[in-house]
Amino acid sequence: MQIIQQLIPSGRRNRPGRWNPANYITIHNTGNPNYGADALAHAAFLRGDTANNLPVSWHYTIDNFRAVQHIPENEDAFHASDGAGLGNRQSIGLEICMNRGGNLLQATNNAAMLAAQIMRRNNFGTNQIRQHNHWDPRSQNCPSELRAGRPYSWQTFLNRVAAFAASGGTENPTAILPYTIRITVEALNIRLNPSILSPITGVIRDRLLYTIVEESDGFGASRWGRLRSGIGWIALDWVQRAS
Repeated sequence: MQIIQQLIPSGRRNRPGRWNPANYITIHNTGNPNYGADALAHAAFLRGDTANNLPVSWHYTIDNFRAVQHIPENEDAFHASDGAGLGNRQSIGLEICMNRGGNLLQATNNAAMLAAQIMRRNNFGTNQIRQHNHWDPRSQNCPSELRAGRPYSWQTFLNRVAAFAASGGTENPTAILPYTIRITVEALNIRLNPSILSPITGVIRDRLLYTIVEESDGFGASRWGRLRSGIGWIALDWVQRAS
């Protein structure tokens, strides 16, 4: 995953510049499903007048290709809806993109990888990773996608962070396998190998649980999963994690 630095200029209202001890990580979804609302688009928003006047800011936005850094990790930001509380003043805010045309599974995996890197740098565990809702439970259903089990559960997200951290923050977290999924489309082809060019060996049309025992890169999807039954591979872009 590429990490790009596009910092909010110093002195703007939404970059207050106060010391942040980085005792926590706060996870958000952007709440922006619009086409093109990727990490670069949010970087442009944070450097603009609207975000400055609100003020609103956070440390990183993550999409399925990259993470963009907006504020240094040792500075605070306006992202946790808790005023001068621990969320704004002592946590690093990560916003996960959920835009149409993007890939929520890959964006969330990228966020887990980044969270693992931050966690290792600051020498703490997943017990110090918080949902936005933790800081403001009365008004914030955030991270909305993860709280709804998309692309998988909150606990699975934490498990992936821990697995990335154990592998140095860079490798695929194979320690979480196997896991179960349901498809999110009317029909999903099963392929002999992890590629849309591979022969179709079956089709899933129901909403039953299926078990994934192996993951792989492959043509035509951001990630492929091999079914426990042995019949073949499915594109994980069109599934929801159940466990």
